[in-house]
Formats: sequence, C-alpha cells, structure tokens
Amino acid sequence: MKTGAELGTLEASGLIQLAVLEPELEYLFRHALVQDAAYASLLKQDRRTLHRLAAETLLATYPDRKRELAAVIAMHYEQAGDAQAAAPYLVEAGEHAQERFANREALSFFERAVALLASDPRIELRLRAMLGMAKVGWSFTASDKYVDLLERIVAETADRNDPRLIADAYFWIAFIRRWRGENPETSAGLRSALDNAERIGEKLGDPIAHAIPKAFMGVGMMFSGQLREGAKQTREALAAMEGKADPLSTAILSGFLTMTLARLGDFAAAEETLAYGEQLAAQGDEIARLDATIARTGIELERGELDKSMALAESCAIKSE
Repeated sequence: MKTGAELGTLEASGLIQLAVLEPELEYLFRHALVQDAAYASLLKQDRRTLHRLAAETLLATYPDRKRELAAVIAMHYEQAGDAQAAAPYLVEAGEHAQERFANREALSFFERAVALLASDPRIELRLRAMLGMAKVGWSFTASDKYVDLLERIVAETADRNDPRLIADAYFWIAFIRRWRGENPETSAGLRSALDNAERIGEKLGDPIAHAIPKAFMGVGMMFSGQLREGAKQTREALAAMEGKADPLSTAILSGFLTMTLARLGDFAAAEETLAYGEQLAAQGDEIARLDATIARTGIELERGELDKSMALAESCAIKSE
C-alpha cells in the first residue's frame, strides 16, 4: 500500500486529520475524545492494522527522522503486536533520550526493549538495550540487576557479539561493582571485569585500555586510606583518559581525585582538578554536574568552611531528588 493510501485509511478511521500542506504535508491526531471514540469503535485486528500502517507511514514519510520519531514508531509496532519490529526502535529511542540526558525516559525505553528481546537472537541489540539500562539507571535504581544482566549476556554471547560492546559491558560491570563498594583486591568479579575490559581494549587498539584498571586501583586506594598513592594512580589514569573516554566516567573520577587532594591539604591541586571536572561535567548529564558539586563540598569541608559545605550538601540533596 502506498503512503498516500495509508494516510487516507488513517484519516478515514477518524484518528488523524490534515493539518498543513506546505512546506511539508502534516497530519495531527484529532481531539483526544474523538480519537478515543474512533479507536474504541475499531475491532482489535483493525487497531493492529492501523498501528502498523501508522508506523510504516511515519517511516516512509520521514525517512530522515527515524531516530527522532523512534519512540512513536516503537509504540505503534508494539500496539500492532509486532515485538520484533518494535524492539530496535525502543533501543534507538532509549539512546536518543540518553543523549538528551532524559535518563528516566531512556530507562523506560530500554526496559521495554529488554522485555521484548528476552529470547531474541539479535544478541547485539539485546546487549545495547542492557547497556543502556545500566548506563542510565545505575545512579537511581537498584544496581544489582544491571550487573546480573550484563554478566549473563556477556557469558552467553562474548564469543559472538561485537567486541566493543562486550568491552563496554565489562567496564560497566566493573564500574557498578566499584560504585557499590567492591575492591579489585578482594572482589573476583570486579577484578575479572577489569582484566577482560583491558584485554579486549588492547586487542582493539584502545588507547585507554591500561588506564581503566589503573583508575579503579587508584580509587580503591583512596577509599582504603592510601591517599597519596591512590591520588598518584588516579592522576595517571586521568591523563591517559583525557579526550578519549566518556565525560561521565572522567568527571566522576575527577571528583574522587578532587576530594582526596583536599583531604591531603593540597587545595591548589584540588581546585585545578575540580575545574577540569566541571568542564567535563558540562559535557555530561545531571549526575556528572551533581558529582562536581559534591567535590566542591568536599573542598569546603576540608578547608573548615562548614557553613559553605552544609549549604552545598543541602543543594546536592535537593538536586539528587
């Protein structure tokens, strides 16, 4: 069926109406009550047919806007009962929302995709959906499920999946394990994830392959009281990662280093590191910016500026909500 005929079918059903002819042909859904009444009058199979037509019409009419319209296209395919067609657009919608820092919206798309892809043979798509869940959900939902999901799919598909995605999965397994308090020296799961991320990174020629385990070791030392050696390791890792790693990871790492330098009394170095972290945070999401504010709180606290640190801490608590 041609696009014009498909649009005519949708218009005849009472679901849409012509909005404008120029510069591009555009249709709008009718008033919600009219739409609901028209929708309720349709048989289930007719509804599914119309939803499929809506998805196909969007794809045919706006071929250059697939990413922008991915959420709507996915919804129509879901309502059409076509999980196989809906899943890629849910993943794309999640990645698009993630790029705009709409993390809760992105998480919803990724979760729907993972549910649809449970037994799907498209292992790369499944891993993209699970990675998306971990990247946007680790900071405000239970993180254990993301580690479990990623470890299972890596064990199942590592020899058949995109090695860059597998390396990314190992990194996020390590990142979340470290975030919840595990240490590379005592956690076999964390150590294994780091080793595998480094191994794959080296094989792919990744320039920061060695920096990632160094960063985790440095953070572990800082948290265990080995401040000077931990700061040294973390500085070296940050230098290797500069301009090559994602802003969120480097911003968070800079925050840890800032607070450690402040505890050591090296406020000039702490301020310099914080300024770098703030530049990175500006390129990242709200979590990265919040982390930079937490680092500032640490500096003021170590300086003895209790009023400033309390005000900043309260601000962080409000923003985190």
